[in-house]
Amino acid sequence: MNVLQLLVRDLLKHTWKEHSDYDNLEQALQQITTTAIYVNDKQREAENIQKMLNIQGSLYGKKLVVRALPPPAHPLLLFGG
Repeated sequence: MNVLQLLVRDLLKHTWKEHSDYDNLEQALQQITTTAIYVNDKQREAENIQKMLNIQGSLYGKKLVVRALPPPAHPLLLFGG
């Protein structure tokens, strides 16, 4: 959980449900959480792509024998780099 999520969660915890900003705080917390999950997923994908590029770079110029390929829907194969 990031700092902004913690702050909004704490603010929401100390806000009365009848307060005019309560619903907006709930929506903000949901949007912040959704965005944080998205960013974390994309960061993880970027790290995996970087690992694959590092492996590819270490194999450059070497003769490789491919025995089986993963299905084309594999997320790392969708990257065109």
